[in-house]
Order: sequence, then C-alpha cells, then structure tokens
Amino acid sequence: MRTCLALLAYAILQGGTAAQAEDLTSSVQISRGDLVFNPVSNSFDARVTVKNTSTITLLGPLKLALASVQPVDVALYNSRGRLNSGEEAGADYLVLPLSAGTLKPGASTQTTLRLTAPSKDIGTITFVLDGERLLAGQTGTLKIRAVYAGADGQGARQTPVGAGYQVLINDVLRGLTDAAGRLDLLTKAGLSHISVRKSPGEGGNEIANLVPGASMPVTVVMDGGKEVPADGFLRLDAVQQGMLSRSAPRIALRFEDSREQSIKLSYLSSVTMLDWKGSLVNLTDLFSVQPDGSVAADPSAFYVAILYAGVSLHTLTVVGEDAAENVYEDSVNFYLADHRVRVQLMAPPSNPGLRLADVVLTASMLGSPIRFKAQSDATGLVTLPDLPEGLIDLNATTLDGPKYYIGDGLTFLGFDALISLNLRASQDVLANVPAIAAVQELPTGRSDSSARAARKAPSSSEANKAARDAALQR
Repeated sequence: MRTCLALLAYAILQGGTAAQAEDLTSSVQISRGDLVFNPVSNSFDARVTVKNTSTITLLGPLKLALASVQPVDVALYNSRGRLNSGEEAGADYLVLPLSAGTLKPGASTQTTLRLTAPSKDIGTITFVLDGERLLAGQTGTLKIRAVYAGADGQGARQTPVGAGYQVLINDVLRGLTDAAGRLDLLTKAGLSHISVRKSPGEGGNEIANLVPGASMPVTVVMDGGKEVPADGFLRLDAVQQGMLSRSAPRIALRFEDSREQSIKLSYLSSVTMLDWKGSLVNLTDLFSVQPDGSVAADPSAFYVAILYAGVSLHTLTVVGEDAAENVYEDSVNFYLADHRVRVQLMAPPSNPGLRLADVVLTASMLGSPIRFKAQSDATGLVTLPDLPEGLIDLNATTLDGPKYYIGDGLTFLGFDALISLNLRASQDVLANVPAIAAVQELPTGRSDSSARAARKAPSSSEANKAARDAALQR
C-alpha cells in the first residue's frame, strides 16, 4: 500500500508540477573529434566532450541534441528520443553519462556520437544541450536511508540495506547507498520521487516535498519479492529520426547498457504493442532470440501486425532475461514512414525571377515531434526523408532586396508526393495566390500506386507549371 501511494503521488507530480528542462548550451563547451566509419553499426562515429563552463551544477538527464546537420538524411543512430519542447523540438538527442546524475562546474563528460549517412556526406553539425540547473535558493538536501520493513511491516526494528543499492530521484540515477544504506543528495526543492532498487527483486519508493535550503531525512522502506528490471535501453535497429521506414529489410530489437554495449538476451518473455483502442496486442510469437542476443521478426509479418493496430505512434514493449536471470523491460516509440516527399519551391507572380536556391525549409508533422530542416538545391527542390501519413506543415523564408518571400502551407500527406510551395510576398497573398500551388503524386513503383488519385490545385503561372513538370522527372 505504501508503494502504491508513493507511485500515485509520483503520477500526480509528473502530470502537473515536474520541473521543465531548459536550454543549457551557453553553460557548456561542446567539442567533437573526427568522424570515423564504424563497419559494425554502419555509422560514422566521433567522441563528443561536454564541459560545464558555468559556476552552477547541471542536473540530469542532460540531453545533447542535434540542432542541425546536413544533408537531411543524416540521422542519429544512437538516439535516445526527440526533444518535445523548446526551439529545437523534434531534434534527436543523446543522454550524457553522469556518474551521480549531475555535472559540476568545471567537470566534463564524454559520449559517442553515431551518425548514419546514406549519401556518405556529413556537413556541419550544431548541438544544443537540454537539462536543468541546481540554482542557489532553489535546492535542498535529501538524507536518504533505505531499510527493510520491520516486524510490523513498516517502522518497527527496521534493518538498513547494504551498500550498492541504486538511488534515483525523479527517474535520474543519483548514486549508490553506502554500507549503512544511506546517501545524502543535493537536489531541486519541491516534490520529488525517490526510488531505491536492486535488481532483480528489491525496490522501494517514497515521495518527499523538499523546502529550499532544508536538510530533509527520508526513509525508504524496501518491498522485497517484487520484480525490478535491470538497467537497459531498448533499441529498434531500423528506427531513425523517430521513424521506421516500410522498406527496412530487418526488424531487430536489442537492449543496450549505459555504455551502449549490447545486452545479450537468452530468453524472451514478451513483445507487446498498444492498438488504436488502447488494448495490448501480443506480438511475442513473431519474434525469436538471435545468437547475438537481439530479438528479430520477419518484416512482412511485422508490418501487417502494426498496420492492423491502426495507430500513428507505435509503442513496442519488450521483456526478456539474460543468462544471469536479470530481467530487462523497456519500450520504444516510432512512426511508420510510408511516403516519399519532395517540395518544389515556386517563384510567385510578383517576382517570377526569384532565386530559389539555398532556401531553408522546415517541415513538421502535426501532432508529433517529427520536424526537419532542409535546404533547397539550385532549382528550388527540397528532398525530405520518408514521412508518415498525416498533416505536414511547411515553412520557408527568403529575402530578395528589402522584401521577404514566405512559403507557409499545410496539406495532408497520404501518398508519395511532390508538393509545390509558393514563396509569396504580401501582394501575392492579397492577390489570393495559394500557399500550396499543387500536390502531385510521385511514382512509387508499388502496385497500389495507380489506384491513388493525385490531388492538384490550380497553378499560379505557366512558369510554375513548367518547374513542377521538370521536378516530377527528378
């Protein structure tokens, strides 16, 4: 009952009062080594060092995200997710390794950046760091003591746990208990969820409301006999930039530790997924344990199963064990990328000679964190990665003399598409020039392509029509 109440309080904490991360890029120095090809993961790898150059301790998780990289098909192979807020929402990120969940002033940490680049070309990379700061006047100390339940199941004759139990605050690993089962931690004031655990079968939870400047004792009563998963991050190999391409030739799931080393499973307990009704779909029979410890499924059967689920965001949860009977459980989220997308930037009637090269386009899938920035070629054509079905929002801006020309359009993506986007000045908007001149179907080579009808809008000029016709041939 005590554990259930703590978890309920934590759910309320997560829903309303949890602290928000901030952009910490100006507080650190980020340096990157040379990219070297890795034949094992077919990626280009480099060591990245992040040093705290501020006078304030930074609190994890610290998310190092790719703010920009060209070309657009360059993807972060070892992504841990995508930022869901801030100016760089949608950017893939790494979680920096922190031994005690913090990065103190002057301290550094390192991680490995792994990029996939189908074109073997990687341009300039810029990073952004997302996390929190332990500001003076907004912190306090939690004096955590983990104990086994006494004779009354609660406080009588409690026995301290030993050394080596993990202590997490708001799901961030902050350290290990000492021989007396204790750990003192400086942390942010306010509501916090404290978890003490040791795999495979011991764990306890408590909620604390820490006052700024206070030193607060917290006793966590352990609940023996519960299943505590070991630390492991689940990866679906074929997922890149939060999406799974339907053309992926292999479906393989694997667990990795904090050093990104593969964890070898010896037994698969379950693979489940939520369908459109919120019900669990059991996919375990589709998967089998491979010699390298991953679990794999036949792609065709897997795609049929996830299409039947009828949801846009897919969540797979895997539970398995290694040879030492450590239990691993984690989930991976992804969107199914069905459609090729090309955007042809168009000169408006007010300026038929507008330069279309080197214009930066931002493409966002509404209702998802999927967002890309790409640059047009000499003809104004922008190539985007394969995207899922849904509403796509396009934004591009260029300057000609003192005048801005803006392309801003929204359309539904339901097939392989060439989208013609007008770059309009104010007089074009007043003249009712459409934001999107046309949406036409690209040849797919799939048997069902002929059954789809291309959706077209009137062209604003003969020049635009000629440019679209030429783009369809590329």
